[in-house]
Amino acid sequence: MRVIFLLAALLATLPAWAQSMSGMRMAKGTEPHLTQSAPPAAQLQGKVVTPRTSYVGKRVEYDLYVDERLVNFTGRTRRAIGINGQIPAPTLTFNEGDTAVIRVHNQMHMETSIHWHGILLPNEQDGVPYLNTAPVEPGGTHTFVFPLIQSGTYWYHSHTMLQEQDGVYGSIVIHPKRIPYEMKEYVLVLSDWTDHKSKEVLRYLKRTGEWFAVQKGATQSYGEALAAGYFKDKLKQEWGRMPAMDLTDIYYNKFLTNGQEKGYFKDAKPGEVVRLRVINGSASSYFFLQYAGGPMQVIAADGINVEPFPVNKLEIATAETYDLLVTVPAMGAAEFRATANDITGYTSTYIGQGEPMKAPDLPRINYFQMMREMNSMEGMSGMDMGGAGMTKEQGGGEMKGMDMSGQKPASGSPMPGMDMQHGAPPAATAPSPQNRPENAQEKAGKSMGSMQDMGGMSGMDMGGMAGMGSMGGSAGDFNYNQLRALNPTTLDSTKQWREIN
Repeated sequence: MRVIFLLAALLATLPAWAQSMSGMRMAKGTEPHLTQSAPPAAQLQGKVVTPRTSYVGKRVEYDLYVDERLVNFTGRTRRAIGINGQIPAPTLTFNEGDTAVIRVHNQMHMETSIHWHGILLPNEQDGVPYLNTAPVEPGGTHTFVFPLIQSGTYWYHSHTMLQEQDGVYGSIVIHPKRIPYEMKEYVLVLSDWTDHKSKEVLRYLKRTGEWFAVQKGATQSYGEALAAGYFKDKLKQEWGRMPAMDLTDIYYNKFLTNGQEKGYFKDAKPGEVVRLRVINGSASSYFFLQYAGGPMQVIAADGINVEPFPVNKLEIATAETYDLLVTVPAMGAAEFRATANDITGYTSTYIGQGEPMKAPDLPRINYFQMMREMNSMEGMSGMDMGGAGMTKEQGGGEMKGMDMSGQKPASGSPMPGMDMQHGAPPAATAPSPQNRPENAQEKAGKSMGSMQDMGGMSGMDMGGMAGMGSMGGSAGDFNYNQLRALNPTTLDSTKQWREIN
């Protein structure tokens, strides 16, 4: 009798339970915005992961095939990893409001991953393996689905072991909803390349030897110090057990733009103003950017529009992006040069037609002078540098052992021990969907001398803007303090705070 009673009670509760579940499905299906539910753990470990998603806006799909291949950038062949048969990977182009559907196919015998750098998206779509997204297993496919609620220049890369250094990186361009006028634009992905396998490079670095310094000519031997008149400085450095001065840890055989040491944009017309979307996709190199055709106008940093300002030379850190406006010369092809910050090499892109116009060469690094300046700081540990006013370019950004609490560092300056997310400047923090690149172009156009109002000039021929006037002020070298977002990027203080447990 007890068993019969329990069965009857169970049958009585089934209709109510079924009705409740039906209501839950109806509620989820009627949500007006894109919804994303995280797949269960068992599904994440499978060969194919396709999230359950309802789409908004235009659905833009890409298929990325990751595989190993042999490449030759220097005359020496070595194994690397490419996407869709190329390094760098293809440019993914979207419009703000689109829904990205990206299928990553792993054709290797090891796992891989893709991280969408700088993109605001659901956590489970971020692509960092074992943190918020499952890795893409060998022979497997993972489908990423996320709405695009921003615009700007971004990039994507692997977050698995050393695959990014081996070639798994590419660019992302998200156009804004509103474009006030048409402008020709080019994407430039900067990178560095070594013929050593990435695991070999890591092993050399762990040994803390001088092999890469020897290749770069940055060993600062006693003989070199004596010949250059810095013998006492060398002795003082050795007495203090200080290593040799250097700016970078690795010697690179080549520096590349879009996978080439030298490139050309011959379709740019004389006098035309063009937009350069510059991405530093290197493994560890900072670059100095120069343009032979005159000052460059900075209009965006890390996808965020900034108040336009002119520069003659701009330093771009690893993983940063900048949007620049430049003028094609009336005659010739102007060199856009990216020089490694240790001045061991550069990569060039020529914009325009005719004879090449070279950008100025940067002087070699005087390591012994750096050694002398560092030695002069001995005994200054604990000194209050509050009134020093030193910028990053003047050497005030990274002085180990010194109390910098009273000084405001240059905005975005890398400080020892701080993870700056690959050196992203403050302008890239908390981006707002209202920060639209066309606003930056609009404001930049107003400061370019001959143009007074760019706002309503849709489709205007900008070929007569040779020289770009003064570009809104005198140009000089770049520092992070010049970056000012067009719109506030701080949290809205009028919004109510919520706690999520």
